[in-house]
Amino acid sequence: MHTDLPDTPTLDAIMRWWSALHDTDRGKGDRAGRAELRRCSSLLDALMTPAAHRLLRAARGVSRTGDDDVLLLVAIVLASIKTGGNPRISFARALGQTADGRAPGEGDGRRMSPLRFQSLLVAMRSGDPGLRIRALRRAVALAGDGGFGVRRLVGDILHFDDAAQRRWIFDYWQAFEPAEAVPETALTEPANS
Repeated sequence: MHTDLPDTPTLDAIMRWWSALHDTDRGKGDRAGRAELRRCSSLLDALMTPAAHRLLRAARGVSRTGDDDVLLLVAIVLASIKTGGNPRISFARALGQTADGRAPGEGDGRRMSPLRFQSLLVAMRSGDPGLRIRALRRAVALAGDGGFGVRRLVGDILHFDDAAQRRWIFDYWQAFEPAEAVPETALTEPANS
């Protein structure tokens, strides 16, 4: 089961940037910035946009740590996501659901096929930014706008490690993560009274 990410100043700064990028309710969103980021096919393309530099400044303003390349990837991905969706549904769970948002039954198709999901995981662990951009864009389009927790997705992109990959796999298959393994000695030795 996916645990909530801890609130961090960097994550908060990214979410504020994303909100300002899409602030269409008050007509103050950055329409041009969104369009520029959606056209980016590389991190260098993103680095040439004012919107990406606003994100880099916002993130660096709260923390000196962080990877600019990952922040540029986040900027490209967030440019295509308009709403915050359901924070209780992880990105991977949304990909593993049917097109109408249900857990798939026998014979039901998922928003993203298992083979494409496996390719997404390979891309996320890859050092190839172009591969990650293409895979995440495809996945965001399939997940649908607003059907998952964006903050959780951003946190996973920032820190995609073995634990995040494991959560994504269990979430995609709509399964609960098993409890920690019980040591073999606990199964064979009597408990002390």
